Amino acid sequence: GGGGGGEGGCAAGGAGEDEALVAAKAKKKKEFWDGLRESGLQIRLRQKTVEEKRGGGKKAQNRTAMVVTEDVFYGRSIVKIPRHALLSLETAQPPELRKELNDFLFDKQTLAKTFNVTGEDNTHLLSLAYPLIAMNRDPSCVFRDWLDLVQEETLTVLELTKRQRKVLKGTTVEGAYAEMVRN
Repeated sequence: GGGGGGEGGCAAGGAGEDEALVAAKAKKKKEFWDGLRESGLQIRLRQKTVEEKRGGGKKAQNRTAMVVTEDVFYGRSIVKIPRHALLSLETAQPPELRKELNDFLFDKQTLAKTFNVTGEDNTHLLSLAYPLIAMNRDPSCVFRDWLDLVQEETLTVLELTKRQRKVLKGTTVEGAYAEMVRN
């Protein structure tokens, strides 16, 4: 469960990577996902192929959709992700990195003083990017499969399809797309 990836749930190792290292990565990843489940990870979704009927000038076709696995009552969660599972400044590992990033971005205000980078949006963006970059440098990172998969991706919020933007209507993030395009 959880995370996908290559054989044994781990990204395929290089030709010189020994079996002990591959086994250690797989164990670390398994412990991470088991810990998330124990901490309350819940994903009440599954993939489903949906047939779209012909109409409005479109031909009939199948598409993949995500549907809930059970009835979800109003106000109840569909997905619960423990905080420590999210890759962010507050959860960056090791703790020394977290302290270094906090010092750089906030406490010592190095961004503003040395690089003349100011503004809450800039600091926020960098506080998201730095942990991602640091974790991407760690070949044994528990996020490795995901990081490898999104290596060539761009900022997807700016590339939402018309249909995806339509889904945002009536949610708390309805205006996010327009705001991101504007900025």
